[in-house]
Amino acid sequence: MGLTNAELGLVLTTVAGSATALGAAVVFSERLLQLASKPFLAGALGLSSGVMLYVSFVEIFVKALDGFADSSAFGDSDAYLMATAALFGGMGFMSGLDALVHWLDPNRSAHHASDPRKHMADPAPDLAPCCELDDGVFDEIERRRAAAAAGAPAA
Repeated sequence: MGLTNAELGLVLTTVAGSATALGAAVVFSERLLQLASKPFLAGALGLSSGVMLYVSFVEIFVKALDGFADSSAFGDSDAYLMATAALFGGMGFMSGLDALVHWLDPNRSAHHASDPRKHMADPAPDLAPCCELDDGVFDEIERRRAAAAAGAPAA
């Protein structure tokens, strides 16, 4: 006895929502919150983006392979070769396009995107001081976290 499509959709949506709630609940645990350092978060973000890129490329590659195999112009071995060439050709084209954009406007390089205020003509001088978050604020948060982990008072 299997689930209907509606029941399966409800179960999968509930599981996905529960995973989101569990991830958000991490902030209520001091022990798990100590893991949320900059290097850990950067690594987790890199891992998750890599997984998403892999899944996307595999899906696109399989569809391209099926499309080339279904066409009468290519056999199975030629379809694999054409799908592979199209995938890497697209990657090469996008890398070339990225290099062209940076060559045309070198002052807007993505390598300097850590502080967007550096690239603004008027870096919002009327911004309230309470709203500015510079590296000193984040360093203070890290210092207090380390003090709390060591058992010292945070002040």
